[in-house]
Amino acid sequence: SRDWSSDVCSSDLLSNSRWDLPHNFFQRMENDLDEAHVNFVHKTQADLALELSVLPQFDAKETDYGILRIGTRHRGATKDVRYSHMLMPNTTLIVVPPSTQEDNWAVHLAWRVPASADKTVSLVASRRKIHAPAKEAPAWPPVDYYVKEVLEGRMRMRDIDPAHPLLFNIQDNVVLLAQGAVYDDRETERLGQSDAAVILLR
Repeated sequence: SRDWSSDVCSSDLLSNSRWDLPHNFFQRMENDLDEAHVNFVHKTQADLALELSVLPQFDAKETDYGILRIGTRHRGATKDVRYSHMLMPNTTLIVVPPSTQEDNWAVHLAWRVPASADKTVSLVASRRKIHAPAKEAPAWPPVDYYVKEVLEGRMRMRDIDPAHPLLFNIQDNVVLLAQGAVYDDRETERLGQSDAAVILLR
């Protein structure tokens, strides 16, 4: 098995950001623990990484600090293991796949802070290895613009330029906000094996 964090920790680009998210804190935390959503919500990026080319086996373990999420992917004789850590009550440490063909894997440390019932503040520090000097970024519309356009039916996710550096954020916000800013009707949910970490959190 391979510990991808050992590759990425030699990164030479450190960035930080703050996001005001228009949805409930608990929805954001569950998203962080959902290994399965990577191959669907973030399919554009998953297709860039051979390690994510198959769906994983899912596992989650309670630890002294919170939850360890484990996704094991078998590609013939190769086994790729992707770990993420939830440090209770509100911190996620994970290695995330490339956003675009110009990117590499990144160590991603995020603090999710509830601001109200339907608002979450996300503070993120990322470290990524870069292959070439950064190009001047186009003047992209803000993330909220794309989220609104998709949710109101004027745009599809596939209409967004796959080179958009914040495509991850757009995808997550569309999916989370489509549930409603506060999703609390779980009576009809049927959680399965892929939801191991979410079940453990609950």
